[in-house]
Amino acid sequence: MAGILNQLRKSKKQVMFVNHRIPPADTRSLELQAAKEILAEVFGAGPEDVDGMIQARLAELRGVY
Repeated sequence: MAGILNQLRKSKKQVMFVNHRIPPADTRSLELQAAKEILAEVFGAGPEDVDGMIQARLAELRGVY
């Protein structure tokens, strides 16, 4: 860790830390977006395919209950 901090100090780049709260609704949408991106990367699918996968899974879950 100290090595990284020393490199940052020597670097001309600036590091910016953001410290603010995100409302819970926004957090959920960010989590959903991240999940969609992970699914797309893992399965090599496009955004519309990922939406279809999610909708199909929700339909399965609705049928179970």
